[in-house]
Amino acid sequence: MKKLLLIIILGLSWFNVVIADEINLRCKTSDGKIFPDQVLNLKNKTMKNLKTNGVNNLITINNEVKMYFVGYLPGVPVLFADTIDLTTYEWIRISPKEVKKRPYKRLKKKLKKINKKIDGYQIKEMAGEELFQVSKLGTIEQESMKMNLVTETIKDNNAEKTQYKCEKF
Repeated sequence: MKKLLLIIILGLSWFNVVIADEINLRCKTSDGKIFPDQVLNLKNKTMKNLKTNGVNNLITINNEVKMYFVGYLPGVPVLFADTIDLTTYEWIRISPKEVKKRPYKRLKKKLKKINKKIDGYQIKEMAGEELFQVSKLGTIEQESMKMNLVTETIKDNNAEKTQYKCEKF
C-alpha cells in the first residue's frame, strides 16, 4: 500500500499535475506584448479576464484547458481557439487572418446542429448574430467536437498563431 501511494505521489510530481482550484496567470508574447491577467478556475471550468471581468467557460482535457469563440462583429466574422498547457503555462491562440463568409456559415451550421442536441442550451447573441462559445451544458465530447470544428475552420483559413508564456502570480 505504501508503495502504491509513493508511486501515485511521484507520478503526480513527475507530470506536474495541477491540483489548485484557481490559478492566476500573467501572460506575454515573446516580443513583450502583455495579455490581461487571467484567473483560471479549474473547479468551475472558467477563465476570468481581470481587466474586463469577462468570464469564459473552458474544456479541460488532460493537462490542458481549451476554449473557442465564434462570433460576428459588424461585417467581420471573429474566430479563435485557445489552448493553455497547465504544466508549462504556455497559451497558444490560433485565429484566421481572414474568414470568408461561406466557411463561416458552414461552421455556424455545424455548431448549431451540435448545440440542438444539448439539453437546456440557450442561444447567446453578439451584434445581432449567434455567438458560439464553450457551454457548461454540453458533454466533453460535444464541446471537443465543436472545438475541433472551430480549429479546422481556422486552419483552413490561413491560421495565425500567437504564443503567450504565462507565469502564476
